[in-house]
Amino acid sequence: EIEWMAEPTGGQLAGSSSPAGYLLPHENASFTVANRVLANGGDVHWLESATTVDGTSFPEGTFYIPASSADRSAMEGWASELGVTITGVSSAPSGENMTLRQPRIGLWDRYGGSMPSGWIRYTLEDFEFDYEVVYPPDLDEGSLRDRFDVILFPDGALGGRRFGAPTSDFIESLPDTLRGRVGEVSEETVEPLRDFLNDGGTVIAIGTSTALGQQLGLPIENYMVDAAGQGLNRDVYFTPGSVHDIKIDHGSPLTHGMGERAFVLHSHSPVFRIQDGAEGIRQIAWYDTAEPLVSGWAWGQEHLEGGTSMIEADVGQGKLFLFGPKITFRAQPHGTFPLLFNGIYYGTAERGRPIS
Repeated sequence: EIEWMAEPTGGQLAGSSSPAGYLLPHENASFTVANRVLANGGDVHWLESATTVDGTSFPEGTFYIPASSADRSAMEGWASELGVTITGVSSAPSGENMTLRQPRIGLWDRYGGSMPSGWIRYTLEDFEFDYEVVYPPDLDEGSLRDRFDVILFPDGALGGRRFGAPTSDFIESLPDTLRGRVGEVSEETVEPLRDFLNDGGTVIAIGTSTALGQQLGLPIENYMVDAAGQGLNRDVYFTPGSVHDIKIDHGSPLTHGMGERAFVLHSHSPVFRIQDGAEGIRQIAWYDTAEPLVSGWAWGQEHLEGGTSMIEADVGQGKLFLFGPKITFRAQPHGTFPLLFNGIYYGTAERGRPIS
């Protein structure tokens, strides 16, 4: 009889018994360790290239935590609890790195609740990220950089199906604590978000919310169109919810911890075309085969070939990450969680600070 979820296989604390610090693999459980260290005022470094320490090679994306930031007993306990292998090393690694800091995360939601937003709440809490729920009227007020480093838009925050607008009488009937939650992300919201990005903020958009990219004027287009530029109708192409295989491009820290390929949930998901000559915008993942379907069904899947599914863009001093597939769907696809976690920390990390 299964009473609850299976416990993770215990990890181990290996390497030097009197280390200068600890190296952790770039995997989901390591983000929990990083969040705990940062919450206690410690340092966490994200290595941007492969390194060799004490005769052992470690890949790009490896995390380094100085011994002064977490004691050995804590590391040993976390390794066992979370199922992650932590390696003590006698000297700090060299090379380029990013120093992480606790990001101020704003997670979009709406009055009445959003299921995709709720599942992201669960994921963030499960891996011990702090966050604040933010509603459309809050976004419209502007000055977002004073409050947040990262703003997350789940599937359905922008684009896609819209619900009927509540009447003024209904809004007036709500208590003050709820009235400020009513609204939708609109054209008026785009400018405060543009200011947020220009000032160095990070925006992560998933699914239909990737419409923000075009609203901001990025040089991207809908890939799923016919020769006349019209969207493919459902007799030609239809993917109601299936698992697809995509190719990952490893030219960015955004993909650290990912393999060469990934399985993603594709459900009416946006697919992009990056315009020729576009600057400051990078393809992170794409469909490189005419038969990407892995599980479920898809009508006209061959039309996906060549389309871009994930994008990293520079907007002013900030970062915009667009994920067409539902990388956090119902808190299930742990294989694509690194894209969310990397996006949260990548845009807010400090570069050039020496490892101490």
